[in-house]
Amino acid sequence: MNCGKVQASISDYVDGRLPERETLEFEKHIGSCPICAGELDETRRMVSALRSLAVPRSPVDLWPQVRESIQAAERPAPAWSFLVRPVLIAPAAIAAAAAAAMLILPLPKQVPENFPALSASEYRGYVTEHLRFQKRPFADPDVVFTAVELDRTNIRTNGE
Repeated sequence: MNCGKVQASISDYVDGRLPERETLEFEKHIGSCPICAGELDETRRMVSALRSLAVPRSPVDLWPQVRESIQAAERPAPAWSFLVRPVLIAPAAIAAAAAAAMLILPLPKQVPENFPALSASEYRGYVTEHLRFQKRPFADPDVVFTAVELDRTNIRTNGE
């Protein structure tokens, strides 16, 4: 018997399921091979440790509980249950559609009726004055962004 066959048979040997002829060959090989003997010893220690573990006992009423769970799963749903699902699903679907519509559809721009139409140069002047009168430089990021965009627009229009 070679090492591969012995190592494949260790569990059967420990459990006492190895035929008598193979048991004799197995023991002969174990006596001459320290590697396989070490594997056998390690397997015996592992089996011993596993057998020493406490096995949790199932409660006395386990089977009735299992049977009840199985029977409950097999019971058909009540006739009125189909009414509950649309009642719960419909409001959720409506809310999701409304949220999607609010995100997708643009809101109309609300400009006061008496709001004067400003040209780009007038608006640029307003932004420049606003920047100059701020106590802290670049305190209003929206104004700074607008000023930069206006400068870019002015460069493009004057450069062409």
